[in-house]
Amino acid sequence: MTASASVSVLGPLNFEGVQTERPVVPAGRVRAQFVGYEVRPTKAGDAHNINPQFKITDEDHPNVGTILYGMWNTKPTALWRMKRDLLALGADQETMGSPNVQITEVLDELKAMAPEVELVVVVEPYTPEGGETRDTNKIERIIAIF
Repeated sequence: MTASASVSVLGPLNFEGVQTERPVVPAGRVRAQFVGYEVRPTKAGDAHNINPQFKITDEDHPNVGTILYGMWNTKPTALWRMKRDLLALGADQETMGSPNVQITEVLDELKAMAPEVELVVVVEPYTPEGGETRDTNKIERIIAIF
């Protein structure tokens, strides 16, 4: 089997009305639902970045349905933020206090629960390598909704 034969073929895509830039959500608080995550190695290869994905659910928000991405790093010095945010999402307190947390299991369980939270969103300038500076969103904090 060749490498190209192992890749599935995609069907036709409809790009009608598709924007070429992601919308920038205004800074402030927004209600959103945890819908998934991606895991990628850091550029240095010494840890991983986990990018949680949140879908804006507030029907009155101009960006309802937009996906916002967060970032957690698995370096020991950065675990405090991930733990804080996972607890806000509803992760088990006892599990999150143990020395061997199976993070994929925690994330998959939260994804299945699809909790709704409040995000504190900020707008920051971003300059991609070799590109022009543009505004982008950053999730500053995740707040539990009780």
